Amino acid sequence: MKTSSGPESVRQRLGRFAISAIVAGVGLSALAWPAEAEVVYTKVNVQIPANSSFNLDLNNDGVADFTISTSYRSDHPGMFSESDVETPASGNGADGSPPARLIQGDEGAQIGPSQTFYGGTGTVASLVDQRANGGQCVASGNWIRKGCCNNCVGRSGYLGLMLQINGETHYGWALLSVNLAGPVVTLNGYAYETTANMPIYAGQTTEAHFKITTSPASASVSPGQPTTSTLTLTPVYEFSDTVMLSCRVPSGKGLSCEVSPSSVILNGTSSATATFSINTSSSTPAGTYKINATGTYGTLSNGATFTLTVN
Repeated sequence: MKTSSGPESVRQRLGRFAISAIVAGVGLSALAWPAEAEVVYTKVNVQIPANSSFNLDLNNDGVADFTISTSYRSDHPGMFSESDVETPASGNGADGSPPARLIQGDEGAQIGPSQTFYGGTGTVASLVDQRANGGQCVASGNWIRKGCCNNCVGRSGYLGLMLQINGETHYGWALLSVNLAGPVVTLNGYAYETTANMPIYAGQTTEAHFKITTSPASASVSPGQPTTSTLTLTPVYEFSDTVMLSCRVPSGKGLSCEVSPSSVILNGTSSATATFSINTSSSTPAGTYKINATGTYGTLSNGATFTLTVN
């Protein structure tokens, strides 16, 4: 038995990227993102009650890649046991030793060749509760913890996944929540990287990209006066390559702009800056103008707006 809001795949095709990653058998190197690198994210809300299972089709090809199973039993009044496990299909694996590794509160954690994956059934959460008979709640698995007053508490977090597609290794994640009050397990979305051997990050739903901001974001000048702002480009998911910079002003207003340098290199971890210069002329009419700065890499384009007020 399961209930679902229905899968909603979100595909982001954003060109070629590069990333520094540890590749099995290769070592630390710069990896170029292929032209069709893509993260496929599927948004769901699947509730998996006790004594049932759900087949997770990570790449939505109609074949189950992982099975999430739950069991519950009460042999005596006031005593019950519960177990939630995941089982990869042949050739696939879960991130951990086991038990499965819980990635909690760190959506940037990498899932890829540098992690350890295991095949076979692994525990997500398991408990034996004897508190009603004066005993204890005994818990194991990373999706459950001991709370105060001898209570066991379910947890939520990302499960790193490895799967085989046409004989090649791909990486993904699933967001699981364990609720001891039922339903036992909830699947709140999953994603995978379509490029073989390319790492993905917990919670990642788009390909690597960059953000661009201006500081300050506005200024007031008199006609004929210039002003400047600083553009800051920040890599997201370790975007690493050269970004071309440009700007645009409203036509016919006696305005001009320039970005220097005209390109910056992002190394996947550190931000880069450029100077955004805006000039007015004696003929620039009073008013408020939106000046656009744009960073471009292949088909990927992000921008920021500077607000100029001419008094």
